[in-house]
Amino acid sequence: MSQWRKLDGDLEHIAGFRSAGAIGGIKASGKPDVAVIVADEPVVSAACFTKNKAAAASVGFCRDVLSRDVQRAIVINSGNANCCTGDHGMRDTKRMAQICADVINCDEQDVFICSTGIIGVPLPMDAVENGIQSALSSLDAPQASAADA
Repeated sequence: MSQWRKLDGDLEHIAGFRSAGAIGGIKASGKPDVAVIVADEPVVSAACFTKNKAAAASVGFCRDVLSRDVQRAIVINSGNANCCTGDHGMRDTKRMAQICADVINCDEQDVFICSTGIIGVPLPMDAVENGIQSALSSLDAPQASAADA
């Protein structure tokens, strides 16, 4: 068995991947709350999902797109789980994927979406969209790490 070694830095130190975190304004604390991880080329994907019947919109979306076997990106928001938000929540999830897909030039189904935070409250989409755009624009010179967000 080989030895594990800790790498310094964030995901941007792994060839073929770029990542960044940003402050979108979802969290009242003003801390980073949106992250993106982008693969320069499609990569094989796998996922493990909750069995909870009250799964967030992002879980349903990702279950559907996982059948494609490859992905290009993950968009993550913290501060709002987008759970128990019905059709509105699914539209917001798809919008998050589309924003990222438009910038990195792929299909929206090539983007995983992950949300964590409060339950039962619609996403503040202006803040989410600002955070995604900010993170995507700083992929090559991240202002905040994806892990912080």
